[in-house]
Amino acid sequence: NAPWRANYTGNPPQLALVKTILPAFICPSDPMEGINTNIGSFGKSNYPAIYSPCNVKPGATTGTCYTGPFNNNSVNRIRDFTDGVSNVIMVGERTTEGIPAGGVWIGASNTTGTSGNIANWPYHSAIVRTYQGSATAPDFSTIYLINGINNTTGTKYEWTLSSSHTGGCHFLFGDGRIQFISENVNGDTLVYLAGINDKNVLGEY
Repeated sequence: NAPWRANYTGNPPQLALVKTILPAFICPSDPMEGINTNIGSFGKSNYPAIYSPCNVKPGATTGTCYTGPFNNNSVNRIRDFTDGVSNVIMVGERTTEGIPAGGVWIGASNTTGTSGNIANWPYHSAIVRTYQGSATAPDFSTIYLINGINNTTGTKYEWTLSSSHTGGCHFLFGDGRIQFISENVNGDTLVYLAGINDKNVLGEY
């Protein structure tokens, strides 16, 4: 019953468990096998849940964040989805095409360091934040969108939604449907899709 910490060293009691491969968490199109060799050789997950969406316009010093379906330690119920469950993305995709990249199904729970702090959006987390813009780096307005490219490495950015599919990612909506969303979707729309009660009008997707 020991708590999981993503930055464990040595032989934590859950080591054998977290190396378990769970086929339901693996996208058949992803190039890596079931063990994520980029991240601790733990069981891979290509399907992160959606955390709190944020919208910081390029050049702005502050932005607006909304309540997402899987906020840290949240207990959201159907009644909390005032935008309607059919208008909220619950789970997205993350590929292993990056350095480092992908995710692990166990996620991270260490809140004392960046390796497990949800507020720092760890690339190995079981959740991901939809995000647009940055107050400090102009390229952040694009790299945090679907299949965004890291300008330094030239690979898909490790902290965002991404896939091995051409042109976008698949998403699980709150009503249970799966829908492909283009990487060219408007950034505001992507952020609003991840909010459960933001009352914003959605654009086309």
